[in-house]
Amino acid sequence: MQGLDKTAWEILNATADDWENLEQIYHLVCFDFSAEDYAAGEKGAYYMRPAKGAPLLEEIADRICELVESGLFEVRGGPGNRSMPDLSDRSYVWRAWFRMTPVGRSTWASSEHATLVEQEEPR
Repeated sequence: MQGLDKTAWEILNATADDWENLEQIYHLVCFDFSAEDYAAGEKGAYYMRPAKGAPLLEEIADRICELVESGLFEVRGGPGNRSMPDLSDRSYVWRAWFRMTPVGRSTWASSEHATLVEQEEPR
């Protein structure tokens, strides 16, 4: 995998603190938390809304496989199953958990997207 595009960077970013599965990564990459349209009595309440321009779930799943194949993600079985899934069968992406490898963390931290996020105004 050449340099990281925004989607790959966001997928890696979703695993910056711990192991995540496909569903968690999808939510972190493709949805924003919003407090819009809540009544005053619901102050502090949030809901998830689709992020503008977010990739499809199938794109997230394919990109995770690419990150594993390029050595930027490590993979393990789901809770209670810490064994390595069969990576020749890409359906592992639906059951496995992922986190950045040391190379993935270095690539993520040095990406142009990391710099852009640091410069963004808080929402």
